[in-house]
Amino acid sequence: MKFGILGAAHGHIASFAASMIKKGHTFVGIYDPVKKRTESYVTRFSVPVFDSPEDLLKTGAEVIGTSAVNNTKIDVYELCESYGAHVIADKPVVTDYEQYERLKKIIERGRIQIGLLLTLRFSPPYVRLKSLIDEGALGDLLSFEFHNPHNLNPSAREDWHFSNTENGGLIIDLIIHCADLLNWYVGDVKDPVYSATKKKTVLPEKETFFDYADVYMQTQEGITAFFKTGWLMPECASASGYRVVVSGSKGTAVIDNGTLKVCCNGRPFEEVSCPSVAEDPTADFLLGIEGKERLITHEDILKATKMTLDMDKAARIIKNC
Repeated sequence: MKFGILGAAHGHIASFAASMIKKGHTFVGIYDPVKKRTESYVTRFSVPVFDSPEDLLKTGAEVIGTSAVNNTKIDVYELCESYGAHVIADKPVVTDYEQYERLKKIIERGRIQIGLLLTLRFSPPYVRLKSLIDEGALGDLLSFEFHNPHNLNPSAREDWHFSNTENGGLIIDLIIHCADLLNWYVGDVKDPVYSATKKKTVLPEKETFFDYADVYMQTQEGITAFFKTGWLMPECASASGYRVVVSGSKGTAVIDNGTLKVCCNGRPFEEVSCPSVAEDPTADFLLGIEGKERLITHEDILKATKMTLDMDKAARIIKNC
């Protein structure tokens, strides 16, 4: 199939292009309103830069990847739908409720597939943890903790990153992976109750940018979850540091920077081997185009997205600068 990229405001979408090429598909080109964003793709993949989204779509591209500025992605989906081109996006897929409703309508019309690069679904320790939960190794699920701090590195980021309107904010932008994991591990999370906080402690000149957030959630079934994220990881640390703790009636599992350890009744914490995972989010997305069952369904994308929107709506705002 022919594929292209519409919008390259974040480098994550390069993984989509690499995966498509590896699978034998043809990269026809890229468009972004800021030409500088396309330079690394031209160098790496030797593809042309188009002057408009329509020019790219007129090549007959059947699949589009996008990491456009977050609040403009919905326009990409609707344009691609008019051309019959399927779309996979870097997170977040939308940034507010109005865009969410527009996305739902695209999905309901059923003309194209929508995908989201929820990469942790294909990361070995998270996949192994899913199997342990499904096997009942941890017993009845009681609580979850998700920690995903990130480096800010402000000098390397464009202005849109610091705009709550354009970016969506750190709850919507960063917690989406963890919200999806919770839904995947627990199943259908119905009518959760939230208590949340967004804090601003740095960059006073960026008025709508918040650098820390935490969310406490309780499900109707009594499972609790705590989400903690932010842009305050020290610069000398890795770009992001995921830590997940799952507690059950029979044991506890911890993923810390890619290592899974499990402690069950009568046994101390032991590292668990995690087999490699053959596929990735792009391969899963392509299954939907072929009419086959996807691991990450449209319903999964909508549920995780709605969860982050509700978390953000519930958040109390604290400004310390």
